Amino acid sequence: GHVIEANDQVIGSVVNMASRICSLAEAGEILVTESVVRLSAGSQHNFQERGPVHLKGLSEAARIYEVF
Repeated sequence: GHVIEANDQVIGSVVNMASRICSLAEAGEILVTESVVRLSAGSQHNFQERGPVHLKGLSEAARIYEVF
């Protein structure tokens, strides 16, 4: 997604989304969006869907996956 760099900070809606997804992860977990899963097609990573979650600031639920 689109980000803005200002005053040595990165801001934007995708940064907010990433922060909210990170807050859902337990220690040692990696959580990603469906977009990352699609972009990783053919990789050696395995993904398990954790279900749609409603994230603050988003109108639609986001599909979240755990990386194995």
